[in-house]
Amino acid sequence: MTVTAPPDWNAVSDQAPQLGAAAATKAFGYAYALVSYDAASGNFGAAAKIMTGWSKATAATATAQVAHAQLMAAEGNPASALAFWSRALAMNATLSQAAFGAGIADNAMGNDLAAANAFARAAGLDPASGADPAYQALALEQVHLPHLALSAAAAAISADPTDPDALAAQGIAEIQTGQRALGVTTLERGLLLTDDPGRAQFLISRFLEPSVP
Repeated sequence: MTVTAPPDWNAVSDQAPQLGAAAATKAFGYAYALVSYDAASGNFGAAAKIMTGWSKATAATATAQVAHAQLMAAEGNPASALAFWSRALAMNATLSQAAFGAGIADNAMGNDLAAANAFARAAGLDPASGADPAYQALALEQVHLPHLALSAAAAAISADPTDPDALAAQGIAEIQTGQRALGVTTLERGLLLTDDPGRAQFLISRFLEPSVP
């Protein structure tokens, strides 16, 4: 007998038609959602076209700056993305998403200490987030401050003990503070849970392979 197993996962259906219909109501929230979706989906031209149609008042809002930042980040332009994230924060200092985005942009440009500060700001704005302190710890590890990274990683683990970035951050901090065996085990757990192959390979080549005899 032959048994055909179902797929482990199914692709998410295209949400553009539904979002487009909602955005046609001219409600800014729906238009922003469509821009964000188009940027994440690689439909850069469509996202830019929507934003060019915004009124001057709408384009001057913090949310519009976030939309521009998301598009610039998706296009691989971290310097421009950082400028828009910074504008959004200047308009609304409580936007944890903007602080996190600024950290990602700084990290992409190799400004790891600035990235760590941005992630720390995001963590302060959103204490329930595990991603913010996890990325803060990883940025601190990039600038060889593992003892500071340990506390950030602990905060990330406390928020979500199964988050792969939190586990990776804790493992790397343990390796860098001389707890190699424990750190390798923790890092391996994080790598098993991650769904980002590129990030996993970076962590393996940068931190795991040099630590395994």
